[in-house]
Amino acid sequence: MHVVCLSVQNPEALRLKQCLLEMVASKRRRLSSCSTDKPSSGVSIRRQNDVTGAVRPVVNAARYKTELCRSYSENGYCRYADKCQFAHGPGELRATSRHPRYKTELCKAYHTTGFCAYGAR
Repeated sequence: MHVVCLSVQNPEALRLKQCLLEMVASKRRRLSSCSTDKPSSGVSIRRQNDVTGAVRPVVNAARYKTELCRSYSENGYCRYADKCQFAHGPGELRATSRHPRYKTELCKAYHTTGFCAYGAR
């Protein structure tokens, strides 16, 4: 997200600033219209109803709670709480099916630099 600092003394800049504020308010209204459905599998899927009435899932249900939450593991706290996509402890971990070649080769970045941007994944 880009932050724009505009002087309110210029009328054109003021109109632009008002337009940006209206866009932000509109986006907030759309986000607040989201609803949460809980299918029988117990996986919480967040859906958004748009103008056409179509419903689109926001959560990747196949990977839901299949990895430990890094924030919860490091700090003992996660700002997403129950809405977090990641598991808060071994009791919440779900089994997942992976591709047969998943993690069958060494990470080139880790073995050349000693650091991998993907962490444990």
